[in-house]
Amino acid sequence: MACHQISLEINISLNLVVVVVVLVVVEVVVVVVVVVIVVIVVVVKLAPLEVEQDWAPKTGQPIAWIGIMRVF
Repeated sequence: MACHQISLEINISLNLVVVVVVLVVVEVVVVVVVVVIVVIVVVVKLAPLEVEQDWAPKTGQPIAWIGIMRVF
């Protein structure tokens, strides 16, 4: 009976570990998705401003866009 109880406790602790790992993975995925959405929104909001700004003479790209590309 004691052996059966120990195996039950091990199973419960393994289940808790699996649940915690799944929650952490889901949380990381959600954070990454939110960050990507925020970056896309910021780039889209900046896009009309970039068109109005001075164009870099050599590359033909807006100066602000070159600055954004340097970050990445």
